[in-house]
Order: sequence, then C-alpha cells, then structure tokens
Amino acid sequence: MGIPGAGLSHVHYLRSLADSHSIVQAAEHAKNAVVIGASFIGLEVAASLRARNVHVDVVAPGRIPMERGARLAR
Repeated sequence: MGIPGAGLSHVHYLRSLADSHSIVQAAEHAKNAVVIGASFIGLEVAASLRARNVHVDVVAPGRIPMERGARLAR
C-alpha cells in the first residue's frame, strides 16, 4: 500500500545520484520544499535546498533532528 500523492511529479526521492540531480534541477524553480526525515541525509538535502534559496520545512516523527541516530549511539 503506497502513500497517497507519492507518485506526483513534484515528489522526489533520494536513493541515487540521478535522484540528486533531479532534486537539484527541480530546486532551480522551487520556492518551497518539504523534506521528510531528519536523518543526516535529510538534513543535508534541506541544507542544500536552503543554499539554493528554497524555503524548507523538515518533517520527522522525532522531537529533535537525528534523534534516532542519537539513541542508537548510546
């Protein structure tokens, strides 16, 4: 069972180098973006988009960024 809207043209996944190029290309015309996930990679994507003057909201289940990784490191 998929997530409604996950296949829309403005939804991007980051799983490969080609995906990263697609995100960079889409960011050229974007004003806003939502990054789902506050892992290291998600936050790097958010930072990259901010560097391109895109307003970014990060959505994640944890209370703090990289919370899951912090718990695993303990």
